[in-house]
Amino acid sequence: MAIYYCPKCNKRYFLDDKEQSSPEFQREFKCEFCGTGFDDKR
Repeated sequence: MAIYYCPKCNKRYFLDDKEQSSPEFQREFKCEFCGTGFDDKR
């Protein structure tokens, strides 16, 4: 289990370690509050 914080709004997500490192996750993840993607920078 890993904790991921949205880089823009700081919303906290509890994720499986494997999810966060997969290319699909990094390409498709969007924060449900502000819409920021996993790879988006502040």
